[in-house]
Amino acid sequence: MEQAVKDDVDVLNLSLGNSVNGPDYPTSVAVNRAVELGVPVVIANGNSGPNHWTVGAPATASKAFSVGASTNPQKIPYLVEPKSNRPFLIQVMMGSVPWDFERSHQIVKDTEKENMYGKIALLQRSDIPFYDLAKEAEEKGAEAVLIANNEDDMISGSIDTGEEPIKIPVAMISKEDGEWLNKLVAKDSVYLETAYQQVDTTIAPFSSRGPVTVNWDIKPDILAPGTNILSTVPGGYQSLQGTSMAAPHVAGVIALIKEAHPNWTTEQIYGAIETTAIPLKDEEGNLFDPIVQGMGEIQPSDAIETDAIIHGAKLSFGKIEKYNETKMVQVKIENKTNQDQTYYFDIPKKQKGITWELPQTFTVKKQETKTFPVKLTITSPQVEEGLQQGWLQLNRKDSDQSYQLPYLFINQTTDNPKAMGFQFALKPFSEDSYTYQLYVTEPAKKVKVDLYDPQTLLFDRTLLTTEELQTGMNEGEMKKEEIGNPGHYLAIITVYLEDGTYESYETIIMIE
Repeated sequence: MEQAVKDDVDVLNLSLGNSVNGPDYPTSVAVNRAVELGVPVVIANGNSGPNHWTVGAPATASKAFSVGASTNPQKIPYLVEPKSNRPFLIQVMMGSVPWDFERSHQIVKDTEKENMYGKIALLQRSDIPFYDLAKEAEEKGAEAVLIANNEDDMISGSIDTGEEPIKIPVAMISKEDGEWLNKLVAKDSVYLETAYQQVDTTIAPFSSRGPVTVNWDIKPDILAPGTNILSTVPGGYQSLQGTSMAAPHVAGVIALIKEAHPNWTTEQIYGAIETTAIPLKDEEGNLFDPIVQGMGEIQPSDAIETDAIIHGAKLSFGKIEKYNETKMVQVKIENKTNQDQTYYFDIPKKQKGITWELPQTFTVKKQETKTFPVKLTITSPQVEEGLQQGWLQLNRKDSDQSYQLPYLFINQTTDNPKAMGFQFALKPFSEDSYTYQLYVTEPAKKVKVDLYDPQTLLFDRTLLTTEELQTGMNEGEMKKEEIGNPGHYLAIITVYLEDGTYESYETIIMIE
């Protein structure tokens, strides 16, 4: 990033990410500084959806333009067991060739090591990487691979490792469907048929969701096509999935806007893209949540030709902690024409405990920029605790144009991760010192890291306990004699919060 800024690039496109959902991770800080120096930075939002809080740094940077993935209109494959007429949703993995079958296939379990030729291998998610599981099945002649999840929450998964591509379709199914299929296969020969559902543009299930912890920003900022994108690979072309396919679309749009409007600032460019985006709706006609889509899907021509730019259109009111609290955000409208523009808000639907104070009809004169406040008052006990989000509609009289402004606030507390991103490694250029990192999102009294045998799950030892904590990134060092035996461990990280509660999460670490 430093070199790109020195080279005076027009736009930076990044596919970087991690599990730290916080605004001040070092890569996020670097992104903000690059934007402050005049370089628009476009970042893939991540492929860890569809759960909340899955966007990771640096897409969490407040000044990054973070891009989620929308789907192209397409046929979505699913499987049907004909005897029971039971349908199975499948999630084709990133890096996989399309699932495109016209005939039924027999399913064989991973315990059946004999003939897999022409059949679909049913495998179980484990510590073995998805690529390795699928590659072994391919080498044994499998026509396709289904990997049953071992957790209730669905993930998309990836077999894109940079190694030799797998040439058969690989998809994930839910834990429930996997257990049902395994029992069925154990009793009898089972065949599955592939069926297809035609769907319009929607949100890619793998696209990471917001919001961002600590500052509660709405992410992603925007959506762009991220499924079945024909892209270059070593030796040719391949249809690929991911927010890494979506982000370059937006980088290209920014390049086009810069050519059309060379004097526009990064703020104006971001604003033009967001102002003209079209929010996506579900099958019932309701807008998807703001933390799923940001402002909606890009419209390149409209962004280039826009006659108005809304700045600060994503309304994040932060956390409500008092009994009765008023929050305010400033929104700015820039009139790019030689005609006055008149705006008004639709009156929001009445919600108990929530009061909006919106400006009455107002006019932005030709070539003028006008700032106005949007106020939100919350009576906390009357509103459900947790993440609250929705949309306000801003209308323009002179053109029958309307804009959907997403809003978000946290009432008291929510289910956001309290600690994440634990890393433990030998200190560079050292033989006897280790460093650790841990990101904490809320005030905490203590963090303890316990080590367990990953196979037997028996407790081994406590690696570290620390009470010197701050909200954000925490770092420290340990000497070799303090850490105990080397090996492969399941680490349970427990954070004890100042409000008396605690939360744990687990990760695998290797002590060299």
